[in-house]
Amino acid sequence: MSLHVTVHGAGLAGLSAAYHLLRLSPSLTVSLVDPSPVGCGGASAVAAGLVHPFSPKGKMSHRGEECLAALQPLLAASEAARKREGLPECTVTRVVYRLALEEKHVAQVSSMAAAHPAHASPLIERADLPFPTEALCGVQLLTARVIDVPLYLLGLYSHLRFAHPGRVELAEPAGTFPPPPPPEGEVAVYAAGADLFDHERFSDLPASLVRGRSLLVPAAGPDPPPGLICGKYVLPTSSPGTLLVGSTHEYSASPPPPSELADHLHAACSPLSPFPPPASPTITEGTRVNPARTSLGRLPILGPIGAREFVFTGLGGRGVLGHALN
Repeated sequence: MSLHVTVHGAGLAGLSAAYHLLRLSPSLTVSLVDPSPVGCGGASAVAAGLVHPFSPKGKMSHRGEECLAALQPLLAASEAARKREGLPECTVTRVVYRLALEEKHVAQVSSMAAAHPAHASPLIERADLPFPTEALCGVQLLTARVIDVPLYLLGLYSHLRFAHPGRVELAEPAGTFPPPPPPEGEVAVYAAGADLFDHERFSDLPASLVRGRSLLVPAAGPDPPPGLICGKYVLPTSSPGTLLVGSTHEYSASPPPPSELADHLHAACSPLSPFPPPASPTITEGTRVNPARTSLGRLPILGPIGAREFVFTGLGGRGVLGHALN
């Protein structure tokens, strides 16, 4: 018996759902419904692209190693698709450091190195770090990378079309949202992120919306630093000579003005590695679904919400790591 699945949302959650569904059933077909082209809409389009298994406080995230392992086949599929089409890979760098800017951070990075030697190098003192920084010390995250998320999503969609010809399509929304319950023989998966919360049906999900903004700024020199994190981040991008620095966590109804944002992020991020104050900053902005905190941290929201209807949302700030494990 054939089954058709409509996945509402073609970001990290939606494409991951399509990837797993198409692999599990050879007779299943998938429609990805999104008002934007792949890689161009929602929080996924402006995600920083940090991939590593640690929490902000340096502890191993819940199922962090499983998430990292689950992501590898999707990354490989995306990279293979981009290579097949003669396009650059989506991985920007595989060199990422977790730094300690204050004394309280030193214990965190030391614990990472001691408890997880497969993922974090021994402690590196400031004098031995291969880039300018105000950090006291740091560790290299051995299994981390920074990816260009829109390029990754485009590659993953290209893989799905290549590996499952005729079984997956991208479609624009038709009619009102949310649509009526799917008929017999069809299933709906709602993976549309923050857009879901515009509708009463999803308003009771245990999550809140958080606006995050980052800056695209020129690097200080010809050799940009690797990926650097300590709460905030300074990351190389797929655009040579451009850094992504961020990010904010904003709950207010209206965002602060760009000049205030630029001053705040420059003060918070330049200690990681210096960059000039941006005169006319380019701002990236997205609203993510932040799931409620549990004893295991913030976990994605995944499960049934009706007959033949499911929701997959709430990837929070670690969606690049966690979206593949579903």
